[in-house]
Amino acid sequence: ITEELKNKYELNITDQNYDDEKGVGVIGLKNSQIGIALINLPIPGDELEFPSQISYLWPEAKDLTPKHKAHIIISVTSPDDSKLSMFKTFTKAASSILANTNSLGIYLGNQTLVLPTDFYIQGAKSMTDDDLPLMNWIYFGLREEKGRHSGYTYGLKEFGFNEIEILNSSYSIEEV
Repeated sequence: ITEELKNKYELNITDQNYDDEKGVGVIGLKNSQIGIALINLPIPGDELEFPSQISYLWPEAKDLTPKHKAHIIISVTSPDDSKLSMFKTFTKAASSILANTNSLGIYLGNQTLVLPTDFYIQGAKSMTDDDLPLMNWIYFGLREEKGRHSGYTYGLKEFGFNEIEILNSSYSIEEV
């Protein structure tokens, strides 16, 4: 994972410490740290049920997620970096972990988002300063009822913005 972070994403790793026995580690970067913890248990309860049911980018999620046996918690901390910078670092770390493990996909709880491994990795690969992987970070919900269209988000609050909700609009689903 650290080799991919160095070579693929050109991150300057200043320190790394991983305890295989405990399944925890920290990767130090210039202005931040990536924490990784392997939990050899499924995500508790029915936490994945709702996000898996509404995952239009991964229709198989509702059938596959109940089969997971363990999960990895990833955190990025920094006293100096912006939220955007930390999300970019998180995306690089998560993509590297997904590419180098036998992972079904990724779950971002605050965004109510479950995505398949390949989709998330592709979003990370295409990430630039001008092209952000918004679909990796924010759930964009769309709904059509009785010829009216609604849209909403989960995840904008992570960036300090209000969530968006548009209800019963006469605009097309593309416009919403």
